[in-house]
Amino acid sequence: MLEDPRINFAISQRGAKAGLDHLGFQVDTEEELSVLRSQVATAEISRYEQPDATLLLCAL
Repeated sequence: MLEDPRINFAISQRGAKAGLDHLGFQVDTEEELSVLRSQVATAEISRYEQPDATLLLCAL
């Protein structure tokens, strides 16, 4: 995981092509998650919610 911002990334060798599959942005609070959701929506990036977590997954 990278720090500031905290980013988890997944590398896949399965599927259509090998490489970076998705990024997970982790924050400390629901308020920070709300801001991140808004920024990702504005950028029109596909995203997936992680229930009961302060983590937002963004597809590439």
